[in-house]
Amino acid sequence: MREAVKAWLVAISICVGGMSRVTLASEPVEPIDDLQWLFIENTVALIAPPSEAIGQRARALMEQAAAARAGGALSEMRRALAEARVILGRGEWNAGSAFAASLAIRPQESVIDPAAAAVVVIGQYFQVKPPSLAPIELEIGLRSWRPRAPYAANVRWVARSTTRAVDLLENPQRVSLPLTGVADGSYDIVVRATQSGQTLGTATRRIFVVGHLKRDLQAISARAATLELNDAMRASILYPADVVNGLNDGTRQVRAFDVRAALDRALQLLDAAAAGKDPLTRAKGSMERHYWLTEAVRFEPFRLIVPSSWDGRSTLPLVVVLHGSNGDHNSVLAQPKLLAEAEARGWALLSPMGYSPNSGWGNHLPVVLANGTMPRPRPSTIAGVVLPSDGVDPEPAERDVLTAIETVRAEYPVDGGRIYLMGNSMGGEGAWHLAARFPNLWAAVVPAAGAIDPDRYPYAALGKLPILAVHGQRDDIVSLDASREMVDKLTRQGGAARLLTVLDGGHDAVYNVLPQVFDFFAAHERRADGRSDAR
Repeated sequence: MREAVKAWLVAISICVGGMSRVTLASEPVEPIDDLQWLFIENTVALIAPPSEAIGQRARALMEQAAAARAGGALSEMRRALAEARVILGRGEWNAGSAFAASLAIRPQESVIDPAAAAVVVIGQYFQVKPPSLAPIELEIGLRSWRPRAPYAANVRWVARSTTRAVDLLENPQRVSLPLTGVADGSYDIVVRATQSGQTLGTATRRIFVVGHLKRDLQAISARAATLELNDAMRASILYPADVVNGLNDGTRQVRAFDVRAALDRALQLLDAAAAGKDPLTRAKGSMERHYWLTEAVRFEPFRLIVPSSWDGRSTLPLVVVLHGSNGDHNSVLAQPKLLAEAEARGWALLSPMGYSPNSGWGNHLPVVLANGTMPRPRPSTIAGVVLPSDGVDPEPAERDVLTAIETVRAEYPVDGGRIYLMGNSMGGEGAWHLAARFPNLWAAVVPAAGAIDPDRYPYAALGKLPILAVHGQRDDIVSLDASREMVDKLTRQGGAARLLTVLDGGHDAVYNVLPQVFDFFAAHERRADGRSDAR
Protein backbone atom coordinates (compact mmCIF):
# COMPACT_ATOMS: atom_id res chain seq x y z
CA MET A 1 0.00 0.00 0.00
CA ARG A 2 2.79 2.45 0.95
CA GLU A 3 4.59 2.23 -2.41
CA ALA A 4 1.41 2.86 -4.40
CA VAL A 5 0.65 5.96 -2.33
CA LYS A 6 4.19 7.24 -2.66
CA ALA A 7 4.00 6.76 -6.43
CA TRP A 8 0.82 8.84 -6.45
CA LEU A 9 2.49 11.61 -4.42
CA VAL A 10 5.50 11.65 -6.72
CA ALA A 11 3.26 11.74 -9.78
CA ILE A 12 1.37 14.82 -8.65
CA SER A 13 4.09 16.89 -6.95
CA ILE A 14 7.50 18.35 -7.76
CA CYS A 15 10.11 20.23 -5.71
CA VAL A 16 10.75 23.77 -6.89
CA GLY A 17 14.18 25.45 -6.85
CA GLY A 18 15.51 23.28 -4.04
CA MET A 19 12.94 24.74 -1.65
CA SER A 20 10.78 22.61 0.62
CA ARG A 21 7.60 23.93 -1.00
CA VAL A 22 5.81 21.38 -3.19
CA THR A 23 3.55 22.50 -6.03
CA LEU A 24 1.07 20.80 -8.29
CA ALA A 25 2.53 19.19 -11.40
CA SER A 26 1.66 20.52 -14.84
CA GLU A 27 -1.31 18.15 -15.19
CA PRO A 28 -3.93 17.57 -12.49
CA VAL A 29 -3.99 14.20 -10.81
CA GLU A 30 -6.32 11.72 -12.48
CA PRO A 31 -9.53 10.64 -10.76
CA ILE A 32 -9.71 7.15 -9.25
CA ASP A 33 -12.62 4.94 -10.26
CA ASP A 34 -12.36 2.60 -7.23
CA LEU A 35 -13.99 4.27 -4.23
CA GLN A 36 -12.28 1.92 -1.77
CA TRP A 37 -8.81 2.76 -3.08
CA LEU A 38 -9.65 6.48 -3.25
CA PHE A 39 -10.59 6.31 0.43
CA ILE A 40 -7.34 4.47 1.28
CA GLU A 41 -5.11 6.96 -0.58
CA ASN A 42 -6.76 9.87 1.24
CA THR A 43 -6.44 8.08 4.56
CA VAL A 44 -2.71 7.49 4.12
CA ALA A 45 -2.11 11.04 2.83
CA LEU A 46 -3.77 12.36 6.00
CA ILE A 47 -1.00 10.83 8.14
CA ALA A 48 1.21 13.78 7.15
CA PRO A 49 -0.94 16.43 5.41
CA PRO A 50 0.76 19.39 3.69
CA SER A 51 -0.43 21.67 6.51
CA GLU A 52 -2.65 21.51 9.54
CA ALA A 53 -5.26 23.64 7.78
CA ILE A 54 -5.34 21.29 4.78
CA GLY A 55 -5.48 18.31 7.14
CA GLN A 56 -8.49 19.76 8.98
CA ARG A 57 -10.26 20.53 5.72
CA ALA A 58 -9.53 17.06 4.32
CA ARG A 59 -10.71 15.36 7.51
CA ALA A 60 -13.95 17.34 7.34
CA LEU A 61 -14.39 16.22 3.73
CA MET A 62 -13.82 12.60 4.75
CA GLU A 63 -16.55 13.00 7.36
CA GLN A 64 -18.84 14.44 4.68
CA ALA A 65 -18.04 11.44 2.49
CA ALA A 66 -18.92 9.04 5.32
CA ALA A 67 -22.20 10.84 5.99
CA ALA A 68 -23.06 10.80 2.29
CA ARG A 69 -22.34 7.07 2.11
CA ALA A 70 -24.55 6.42 5.14
CA GLY A 71 -27.35 8.23 3.35
CA GLY A 72 -26.81 6.28 0.13
CA ALA A 73 -25.57 9.37 -1.76
CA LEU A 74 -22.51 7.83 -3.43
CA SER A 75 -22.07 10.64 -5.95
CA GLU A 76 -21.71 13.10 -3.09
CA MET A 77 -19.37 10.67 -1.34
CA ARG A 78 -17.14 10.57 -4.41
CA ARG A 79 -17.19 14.37 -4.74
CA ALA A 80 -16.03 14.84 -1.14
CA LEU A 81 -13.30 12.17 -1.48
CA ALA A 82 -12.13 13.72 -4.76
CA GLU A 83 -11.86 17.19 -3.23
CA ALA A 84 -9.88 15.78 -0.30
CA ARG A 85 -7.51 14.02 -2.67
CA VAL A 86 -6.84 17.17 -4.69
CA ILE A 87 -6.06 19.38 -1.69
CA LEU A 88 -3.95 16.69 0.00
CA GLY A 89 -1.88 16.72 -3.19
CA ARG A 90 -1.43 20.50 -2.73
CA GLY A 91 -3.79 21.22 -5.59
CA GLU A 92 -6.56 23.78 -5.73
CA TRP A 93 -10.18 22.64 -5.79
CA ASN A 94 -11.73 24.87 -8.42
CA ALA A 95 -14.07 24.56 -11.39
CA GLY A 96 -11.40 22.91 -13.54
CA SER A 97 -10.12 20.36 -11.02
CA ALA A 98 -13.69 19.58 -9.88
CA PHE A 99 -14.81 18.96 -13.45
CA ALA A 100 -11.79 16.73 -14.09
CA ALA A 101 -12.51 14.75 -10.91
CA SER A 102 -16.10 14.26 -12.02
CA LEU A 103 -15.21 12.65 -15.36
CA ALA A 104 -16.46 9.10 -15.73
CA ILE A 105 -15.44 6.75 -18.54
CA ARG A 106 -17.90 3.93 -19.07
CA PRO A 107 -17.00 1.46 -21.82
CA GLN A 108 -19.90 -0.55 -23.17
CA GLU A 109 -17.78 -3.62 -22.39
CA SER A 110 -14.58 -3.79 -20.35
CA VAL A 111 -13.29 -6.93 -22.11
CA ILE A 112 -13.24 -6.24 -25.85
CA ASP A 113 -12.37 -8.11 -29.03
CA PRO A 114 -10.21 -5.75 -31.16
CA ALA A 115 -12.12 -6.82 -34.26
CA ALA A 116 -14.81 -4.37 -33.12
CA ALA A 117 -14.39 -0.78 -31.98
CA ALA A 118 -14.76 0.00 -28.29
CA VAL A 119 -17.86 2.05 -27.58
CA VAL A 120 -17.12 4.46 -24.75
CA VAL A 121 -19.51 6.77 -22.92
CA ILE A 122 -17.89 9.82 -21.32
CA GLY A 123 -20.02 11.26 -18.55
CA GLN A 124 -19.74 12.43 -14.96
CA TYR A 125 -19.86 10.77 -11.55
CA PHE A 126 -21.34 13.88 -9.99
CA GLN A 127 -22.75 17.14 -11.32
CA VAL A 128 -20.30 20.02 -11.54
CA LYS A 129 -19.91 22.76 -14.13
CA PRO A 130 -16.63 23.41 -15.97
CA PRO A 131 -15.02 26.87 -15.76
CA SER A 132 -17.12 28.30 -18.61
CA LEU A 133 -19.85 27.47 -21.13
CA ALA A 134 -17.34 27.17 -23.98
CA PRO A 135 -17.22 23.89 -25.95
CA ILE A 136 -15.22 21.05 -24.39
CA GLU A 137 -12.60 19.18 -26.39
CA LEU A 138 -12.27 15.50 -25.47
CA GLU A 139 -9.17 13.62 -26.64
CA ILE A 140 -9.29 9.85 -26.23
CA GLY A 141 -6.25 7.60 -26.21
CA LEU A 142 -4.82 4.28 -25.07
CA ARG A 143 -1.83 3.36 -22.94
CA SER A 144 -0.64 0.08 -21.50
CA TRP A 145 -2.15 -0.42 -18.07
CA ARG A 146 -0.16 -0.24 -14.89
CA PRO A 147 -1.37 0.81 -11.46
CA ARG A 148 -1.40 4.58 -10.98
CA ALA A 149 0.52 5.27 -14.20
CA PRO A 150 1.41 8.96 -14.69
CA TYR A 151 -0.98 10.73 -17.04
CA ALA A 152 1.45 11.28 -19.91
CA ALA A 153 2.98 7.79 -19.93
CA ASN A 154 2.90 6.37 -23.47
CA VAL A 155 -0.56 7.58 -24.46
CA ARG A 156 -1.48 6.94 -28.10
CA TRP A 157 -4.23 9.42 -28.95
CA VAL A 158 -6.68 7.85 -31.38
CA ALA A 159 -9.92 9.87 -31.27
CA ARG A 160 -11.25 13.35 -30.63
CA SER A 161 -14.69 14.73 -29.86
CA THR A 162 -16.01 18.25 -29.36
CA THR A 163 -19.17 18.91 -27.41
CA ARG A 164 -21.11 21.99 -26.44
CA ALA A 165 -22.65 20.00 -23.58
CA VAL A 166 -21.08 21.20 -20.35
CA ASP A 167 -23.32 18.94 -18.27
CA LEU A 168 -22.03 15.46 -19.10
CA LEU A 169 -24.20 13.92 -16.40
CA GLU A 170 -27.29 14.87 -18.39
CA ASN A 171 -25.65 14.70 -21.83
CA PRO A 172 -22.92 12.05 -21.82
CA GLN A 173 -20.81 11.75 -24.95
CA ARG A 174 -20.64 8.48 -26.89
CA VAL A 175 -17.35 7.84 -28.69
CA SER A 176 -16.16 4.95 -30.86
CA LEU A 177 -12.57 3.96 -30.15
CA PRO A 178 -10.88 1.92 -32.92
CA LEU A 179 -8.83 -1.04 -31.67
CA THR A 180 -7.57 -2.48 -34.97
CA GLY A 181 -4.02 -3.70 -34.54
CA VAL A 182 -4.08 -3.42 -30.74
CA ALA A 183 -2.35 -6.42 -29.17
CA ASP A 184 -3.92 -8.52 -26.42
CA GLY A 185 -3.43 -7.02 -22.98
CA SER A 186 -4.64 -4.60 -20.33
CA TYR A 187 -4.96 -0.94 -21.27
CA ASP A 188 -6.12 2.37 -19.89
CA ILE A 189 -8.56 4.41 -21.91
CA VAL A 190 -7.37 7.97 -21.32
CA VAL A 191 -9.64 10.99 -21.77
CA ARG A 192 -8.17 14.49 -21.71
CA ALA A 193 -10.61 17.38 -21.38
CA THR A 194 -9.70 20.91 -22.48
CA GLN A 195 -11.72 24.11 -22.67
CA SER A 196 -10.64 27.35 -24.35
CA GLY A 197 -7.13 25.93 -24.70
CA GLN A 198 -6.84 25.10 -20.99
CA THR A 199 -6.41 21.49 -19.90
CA LEU A 200 -9.00 20.74 -17.23
CA GLY A 201 -7.67 17.27 -16.49
CA THR A 202 -7.65 13.64 -17.50
CA ALA A 203 -9.45 10.49 -16.49
CA THR A 204 -8.70 6.82 -17.13
CA ARG A 205 -10.59 3.55 -17.20
CA ARG A 206 -9.10 0.11 -17.55
CA ILE A 207 -10.10 -2.26 -20.35
CA PHE A 208 -8.89 -5.65 -21.56
CA VAL A 209 -8.28 -6.32 -25.26
CA VAL A 210 -8.56 -9.99 -26.24
CA GLY A 211 -8.46 -11.33 -29.78
CA HIS A 212 -10.98 -14.05 -30.73
CA LEU A 213 -12.72 -13.51 -27.42
CA LYS A 214 -16.22 -14.72 -28.33
CA ARG A 215 -14.88 -17.65 -30.33
CA ASP A 216 -12.83 -18.93 -27.40
CA LEU A 217 -15.58 -18.34 -24.82
CA GLN A 218 -18.05 -20.27 -26.94
CA ALA A 219 -15.56 -23.09 -27.47
CA ILE A 220 -14.85 -23.37 -23.73
CA SER A 221 -18.54 -23.45 -22.85
CA ALA A 222 -19.41 -26.02 -25.53
CA ARG A 223 -16.52 -28.35 -24.77
CA ALA A 224 -17.00 -28.17 -20.99
CA ALA A 225 -20.62 -29.26 -21.45
CA THR A 226 -19.54 -32.47 -23.22
CA LEU A 227 -16.91 -33.63 -20.72
CA GLU A 228 -17.20 -35.25 -17.31
CA LEU A 229 -15.21 -32.89 -15.07
CA ASN A 230 -14.50 -32.87 -11.35
CA ASP A 231 -15.25 -29.69 -9.41
CA ALA A 232 -11.66 -28.43 -9.47
CA MET A 233 -11.27 -28.83 -13.22
CA ARG A 234 -14.70 -27.34 -13.95
CA ALA A 235 -14.01 -24.30 -11.77
CA SER A 236 -10.64 -23.57 -13.39
CA ILE A 237 -12.04 -24.07 -16.90
CA LEU A 238 -15.08 -21.81 -16.38
CA TYR A 239 -13.38 -19.16 -14.26
CA PRO A 240 -12.16 -16.94 -17.16
CA ALA A 241 -15.66 -16.60 -18.63
CA ASP A 242 -17.00 -15.81 -15.17
CA VAL A 243 -14.43 -13.02 -14.75
CA VAL A 244 -15.16 -11.60 -18.21
CA ASN A 245 -18.86 -11.44 -17.37
CA GLY A 246 -18.14 -9.82 -14.01
CA LEU A 247 -15.82 -7.20 -15.52
CA ASN A 248 -18.36 -6.37 -18.21
CA ASP A 249 -21.29 -5.96 -15.82
CA GLY A 250 -19.22 -4.19 -13.15
CA THR A 251 -19.67 -6.79 -10.41
CA ARG A 252 -16.03 -7.90 -10.15
CA GLN A 253 -12.76 -6.14 -9.41
CA VAL A 254 -9.37 -7.52 -10.36
CA ARG A 255 -5.88 -6.28 -9.65
CA ALA A 256 -3.94 -8.02 -12.41
CA PHE A 257 -5.63 -10.37 -14.83
CA ASP A 258 -4.32 -11.70 -18.15
CA VAL A 259 -7.50 -12.69 -19.98
CA ARG A 260 -5.64 -14.24 -22.91
CA ALA A 261 -3.51 -16.43 -20.65
CA ALA A 262 -6.57 -17.48 -18.64
CA LEU A 263 -8.48 -18.49 -21.76
CA ASP A 264 -5.49 -20.41 -23.11
CA ARG A 265 -5.14 -22.21 -19.77
CA ALA A 266 -8.83 -23.18 -19.84
CA LEU A 267 -8.41 -24.59 -23.34
CA GLN A 268 -5.34 -26.56 -22.21
CA LEU A 269 -7.26 -28.02 -19.30
CA LEU A 270 -10.04 -29.04 -21.69
CA ASP A 271 -7.47 -30.80 -23.89
CA ALA A 272 -6.12 -32.62 -20.83
CA ALA A 273 -9.60 -33.63 -19.71
CA ALA A 274 -10.45 -34.91 -23.19
CA ALA A 275 -7.31 -37.08 -23.01
CA GLY A 276 -8.37 -38.45 -19.63
CA LYS A 277 -5.78 -36.44 -17.66
CA ASP A 278 -6.14 -34.28 -14.55
CA PRO A 279 -3.16 -31.90 -14.12
CA LEU A 280 -4.64 -30.19 -11.04
CA THR A 281 -5.51 -32.76 -8.39
CA ARG A 282 -2.75 -33.02 -5.77
CA ALA A 283 -0.29 -31.22 -7.99
CA LYS A 284 2.91 -29.72 -6.53
CA GLY A 285 4.45 -26.31 -7.07
CA SER A 286 2.79 -22.91 -7.43
CA MET A 287 -0.65 -22.90 -9.04
CA GLU A 288 -3.72 -20.71 -9.35
CA ARG A 289 -6.80 -22.70 -8.43
CA HIS A 290 -10.53 -21.90 -8.36
CA TYR A 291 -13.78 -22.91 -6.70
CA TRP A 292 -17.43 -21.87 -6.60
CA LEU A 293 -18.29 -19.51 -3.73
CA THR A 294 -22.02 -19.76 -3.14
CA GLU A 295 -22.22 -16.54 -1.09
CA ALA A 296 -20.71 -14.53 -3.95
CA VAL A 297 -22.50 -16.51 -6.72
CA ARG A 298 -19.28 -16.73 -8.72
CA PHE A 299 -16.00 -18.60 -9.07
CA GLU A 300 -13.19 -17.35 -6.84
CA PRO A 301 -9.42 -17.82 -7.30
CA PHE A 302 -6.71 -18.69 -4.80
CA ARG A 303 -2.96 -19.27 -5.09
CA LEU A 304 -1.68 -22.54 -3.66
CA ILE A 305 1.98 -23.51 -3.32
CA VAL A 306 2.74 -27.12 -2.45
CA PRO A 307 6.41 -27.85 -1.70
CA SER A 308 8.31 -29.78 -4.33
CA SER A 309 9.60 -32.12 -1.62
CA TRP A 310 6.12 -33.35 -0.69
CA ASP A 311 5.91 -37.13 -1.10
CA GLY A 312 2.21 -37.16 -1.96
CA ARG A 313 1.22 -38.85 1.30
CA SER A 314 2.53 -36.95 4.33
CA THR A 315 0.36 -34.38 6.05
CA LEU A 316 1.11 -30.78 5.19
CA PRO A 317 1.24 -27.81 7.56
CA LEU A 318 -0.64 -24.95 5.88
CA VAL A 319 0.10 -21.23 6.19
CA VAL A 320 -2.75 -18.97 5.05
CA VAL A 321 -1.36 -15.61 3.89
CA LEU A 322 -3.63 -12.57 3.53
CA HIS A 323 -2.71 -9.86 1.02
CA GLY A 324 -2.69 -6.12 1.71
CA SER A 325 -4.65 -3.24 0.20
CA ASN A 326 -5.11 -3.29 -3.56
CA GLY A 327 -3.55 -6.75 -3.72
CA ASP A 328 -4.81 -10.15 -4.78
CA HIS A 329 -4.18 -13.86 -4.31
CA ASN A 330 -1.03 -13.67 -6.43
CA SER A 331 0.60 -10.48 -5.15
CA VAL A 332 1.54 -11.57 -1.63
CA LEU A 333 2.98 -14.92 -2.75
CA ALA A 334 5.38 -13.07 -5.01
CA GLN A 335 7.60 -12.56 -1.93
CA PRO A 336 10.71 -14.71 -2.64
CA LYS A 337 11.67 -14.96 1.04
CA LEU A 338 8.23 -16.28 1.94
CA LEU A 339 8.33 -18.93 -0.76
CA ALA A 340 11.88 -19.97 0.16
CA GLU A 341 11.02 -20.34 3.85
CA ALA A 342 7.96 -22.50 3.18
CA GLU A 343 9.80 -24.66 0.64
CA ALA A 344 12.72 -25.24 3.01
CA ARG A 345 10.36 -26.46 5.72
CA GLY A 346 8.11 -28.48 3.40
CA TRP A 347 5.02 -26.43 4.23
CA ALA A 348 2.17 -25.40 1.93
CA LEU A 349 1.09 -21.79 1.37
CA LEU A 350 -2.43 -20.62 0.57
CA SER A 351 -3.37 -17.08 -0.46
CA PRO A 352 -7.11 -16.42 -0.94
CA MET A 353 -8.43 -13.53 -3.00
CA GLY A 354 -10.65 -12.20 -0.22
CA TYR A 355 -13.49 -11.35 -2.62
CA SER A 356 -12.08 -7.95 -3.69
CA PRO A 357 -8.68 -6.18 -3.58
CA ASN A 358 -9.72 -3.91 -0.68
CA SER A 359 -12.27 -6.00 1.22
CA GLY A 360 -10.53 -5.70 4.59
CA TRP A 361 -11.16 -9.45 5.04
CA GLY A 362 -14.46 -8.64 6.71
CA ASN A 363 -12.90 -6.37 9.36
CA HIS A 364 -14.99 -3.30 10.24
CA LEU A 365 -12.81 -1.84 13.00
CA PRO A 366 -10.65 1.13 11.99
CA VAL A 367 -6.90 0.72 11.57
CA VAL A 368 -4.71 2.91 13.80
CA LEU A 369 -2.48 5.06 11.62
CA ALA A 370 1.10 6.03 12.40
CA ASN A 371 -0.04 9.42 13.72
CA GLY A 372 -2.41 7.75 16.19
CA THR A 373 -5.63 8.64 14.37
CA MET A 374 -8.30 6.10 13.48
CA PRO A 375 -10.14 6.85 10.21
CA ARG A 376 -13.39 5.21 9.36
CA PRO A 377 -13.00 1.72 7.86
CA ARG A 378 -12.80 1.50 4.09
CA PRO A 379 -16.21 1.27 2.39
CA SER A 380 -17.58 -2.23 1.85
CA THR A 381 -18.63 -3.40 -1.59
CA ILE A 382 -20.72 -6.35 -2.70
CA ALA A 383 -20.94 -7.23 -6.40
CA GLY A 384 -19.54 -3.83 -7.35
CA VAL A 385 -22.01 -1.90 -5.19
CA VAL A 386 -20.70 0.32 -2.38
CA LEU A 387 -22.82 -0.42 0.68
CA PRO A 388 -24.25 2.37 2.84
CA SER A 389 -23.18 0.50 6.01
CA ASP A 390 -20.72 -2.21 7.00
CA GLY A 391 -21.53 -5.74 8.05
CA VAL A 392 -22.93 -8.27 5.62
CA ASP A 393 -24.23 -11.72 6.46
CA PRO A 394 -22.60 -13.81 5.25
CA GLU A 395 -19.41 -11.79 4.77
CA PRO A 396 -17.99 -12.74 1.33
CA ALA A 397 -14.35 -12.06 2.25
CA GLU A 398 -14.58 -14.27 5.34
CA ARG A 399 -16.33 -17.04 3.45
CA ASP A 400 -13.71 -16.84 0.73
CA VAL A 401 -10.96 -17.58 3.24
CA LEU A 402 -12.85 -20.43 4.92
CA THR A 403 -14.03 -22.05 1.71
CA ALA A 404 -10.59 -21.84 0.10
CA ILE A 405 -9.18 -23.69 3.12
CA GLU A 406 -11.97 -26.28 2.93
CA THR A 407 -11.31 -26.76 -0.79
CA VAL A 408 -7.60 -27.40 -0.21
CA ARG A 409 -8.25 -29.72 2.74
CA ALA A 410 -10.67 -31.79 0.67
CA GLU A 411 -7.87 -32.51 -1.82
CA TYR A 412 -4.63 -32.49 0.17
CA PRO A 413 -3.79 -34.13 3.52
CA VAL A 414 -3.52 -30.85 5.42
CA ASP A 415 -2.60 -31.26 9.08
CA GLY A 416 -5.70 -29.87 10.80
CA GLY A 417 -3.68 -29.11 13.91
CA ARG A 418 -1.16 -26.99 12.02
CA ILE A 419 -3.11 -24.40 10.05
CA TYR A 420 -1.53 -20.98 10.57
CA LEU A 421 -2.59 -17.45 9.62
CA MET A 422 -0.53 -14.38 8.76
CA GLY A 423 -0.96 -11.11 6.90
CA ASN A 424 0.62 -7.66 6.55
CA SER A 425 -1.02 -4.22 6.44
CA MET A 426 -4.65 -4.82 5.43
CA GLY A 427 -3.72 -8.50 5.68
CA GLY A 428 -2.61 -7.83 9.26
CA GLU A 429 -5.97 -6.23 10.02
CA GLY A 430 -7.58 -9.32 8.53
CA ALA A 431 -5.39 -11.63 10.62
CA TRP A 432 -6.49 -9.91 13.84
CA HIS A 433 -10.11 -10.03 12.67
CA LEU A 434 -10.17 -13.66 11.54
CA ALA A 435 -8.26 -14.76 14.64
CA ALA A 436 -11.15 -13.50 16.79
CA ARG A 437 -13.87 -14.70 14.41
CA PHE A 438 -12.57 -18.28 14.09
CA PRO A 439 -10.10 -18.86 16.95
CA ASN A 440 -10.50 -22.65 16.88
CA LEU A 441 -9.29 -22.92 13.29
CA TRP A 442 -5.76 -21.61 13.74
CA ALA A 443 -2.80 -23.11 15.59
CA ALA A 444 -1.10 -19.68 15.73
CA VAL A 445 -1.57 -16.25 14.13
CA VAL A 446 0.88 -13.54 13.03
CA PRO A 447 -0.77 -10.16 12.36
CA ALA A 448 1.79 -7.70 10.97
CA ALA A 449 1.50 -3.90 10.71
CA GLY A 450 -2.27 -4.14 11.02
CA ALA A 451 -3.30 -2.80 14.44
CA ILE A 452 -7.03 -2.09 14.70
CA ASP A 453 -8.97 -0.16 17.35
CA PRO A 454 -7.43 -1.43 20.62
CA ASP A 455 -10.45 -0.35 22.67
CA ARG A 456 -13.03 -2.30 20.69
CA TYR A 457 -11.14 -5.45 19.70
CA PRO A 458 -12.77 -8.62 21.21
CA TYR A 459 -9.73 -9.98 23.06
CA ALA A 460 -11.73 -12.55 25.03
CA ALA A 461 -12.67 -14.36 21.82
CA LEU A 462 -9.05 -15.45 21.28
CA GLY A 463 -8.73 -17.47 24.49
CA LYS A 464 -5.20 -18.91 24.53
CA LEU A 465 -4.66 -18.70 20.76
CA PRO A 466 -0.93 -17.89 20.29
CA ILE A 467 -0.42 -14.47 18.70
CA LEU A 468 2.87 -12.97 17.48
CA ALA A 469 2.26 -9.38 16.41
CA VAL A 470 5.04 -8.12 14.12
CA HIS A 471 5.66 -4.42 13.55
CA GLY A 472 8.47 -2.36 12.05
CA GLN A 473 9.98 0.28 14.29
CA ARG A 474 9.94 2.77 11.43
CA ASP A 475 6.48 1.97 10.05
CA ASP A 476 5.14 5.28 8.72
CA ILE A 477 1.69 3.91 7.82
CA VAL A 478 0.29 1.96 10.81
CA SER A 479 0.93 2.64 14.50
CA LEU A 480 3.51 0.50 16.31
CA ASP A 481 2.17 1.80 19.64
CA ALA A 482 -1.28 0.46 18.77
CA SER A 483 0.15 -3.02 18.10
CA ARG A 484 1.92 -2.81 21.46
CA GLU A 485 -1.33 -1.77 23.14
CA MET A 486 -3.25 -4.66 21.57
CA VAL A 487 -0.66 -7.17 22.76
CA ASP A 488 -0.61 -5.63 26.27
CA LYS A 489 -4.41 -5.73 26.56
CA LEU A 490 -4.56 -9.30 25.29
CA THR A 491 -1.93 -10.54 27.74
CA ARG A 492 -3.62 -8.72 30.65
CA GLN A 493 -6.78 -10.66 29.80
CA GLY A 494 -4.91 -13.95 29.94
CA GLY A 495 -4.15 -14.27 26.22
CA ALA A 496 -0.98 -15.74 24.75
CA ALA A 497 0.55 -12.86 22.80
CA ARG A 498 3.85 -11.12 22.29
CA LEU A 499 5.18 -8.33 20.07
CA LEU A 500 8.14 -8.70 17.73
CA THR A 501 9.46 -5.21 16.96
CA VAL A 502 11.68 -5.12 13.88
CA LEU A 503 14.42 -2.55 14.44
CA ASP A 504 14.70 -0.11 11.52
CA GLY A 505 11.89 -2.06 9.81
CA GLY A 506 9.24 -0.26 7.79
CA HIS A 507 5.66 -1.14 6.91
CA ASP A 508 6.69 -4.46 5.31
CA ALA A 509 9.11 -5.46 8.07
CA VAL A 510 7.53 -8.91 8.57
CA TYR A 511 9.27 -10.14 5.42
CA ASN A 512 12.64 -9.46 7.11
CA VAL A 513 11.88 -11.81 10.01
CA LEU A 514 10.25 -14.78 8.29
CA PRO A 515 12.51 -17.39 9.96
CA GLN A 516 11.27 -16.13 13.36
CA VAL A 517 7.67 -16.14 12.11
CA PHE A 518 7.91 -19.73 10.88
CA ASP A 519 9.73 -20.79 14.06
CA PHE A 520 6.79 -19.36 16.01
CA PHE A 521 4.37 -21.33 13.86
CA ALA A 522 6.44 -24.50 14.20
CA ALA A 523 6.32 -24.22 17.98
CA HIS A 524 2.52 -24.52 18.10
CA GLU A 525 -0.12 -26.99 17.04
CA ARG A 526 -3.82 -27.30 17.80
CA ARG A 527 -5.05 -30.28 19.78
CA ALA A 528 -8.13 -32.31 18.94
CA ASP A 529 -10.07 -30.49 21.68
CA GLY A 530 -9.51 -27.18 19.85
CA ARG A 531 -6.80 -25.79 22.16
CA SER A 532 -3.45 -24.65 20.82
CA ASP A 533 -0.37 -25.99 22.61
CA ALA A 534 3.36 -25.48 22.30
CA ARG A 535 4.96 -28.39 20.48
